[in-house]
Amino acid sequence: MKFFIINIVAILAFVNPCYSQKLKTELIKITFVDSYIETLFSIPCSHFENAFSKNEYKIRFIKNKDNLKSFKKTFGEFITTNFNGIDVRGVIKYTSNTRSLKYCFDFFGKFTDGISYYKNLNLAKLLHRIYPKIKFNLKSSLYNP
Repeated sequence: MKFFIINIVAILAFVNPCYSQKLKTELIKITFVDSYIETLFSIPCSHFENAFSKNEYKIRFIKNKDNLKSFKKTFGEFITTNFNGIDVRGVIKYTSNTRSLKYCFDFFGKFTDGISYYKNLNLAKLLHRIYPKIKFNLKSSLYNP
């Protein structure tokens, strides 16, 4: 009898997840430092998470559906540029069940995925609107040629 009950429990443990509905989870994590922090050299995207002391990082999460929708919309508005590097001061990480994106940014409105460089005026404005401490210099020649 014990063997029979153990088999039933084991079968239910493996069968039940097949019928359960998977929840769609989405999250945006924004990590940044204040704009007044200076460094002796430009920080590349790959070194941002270890370039500053732990108390200098500010971390914000976006879970609100409307804000998530706005961010996802701006992710499709990147325009490739001819930069050869940026001084990274923040990272945006988007995570869902099916997709993961990471973009580093500086305070001049330049973005990188670690491979290519972009500009995205709407994303820069959205970041500042949601978190006013993220201050972009959007009067740079990047957006005003």
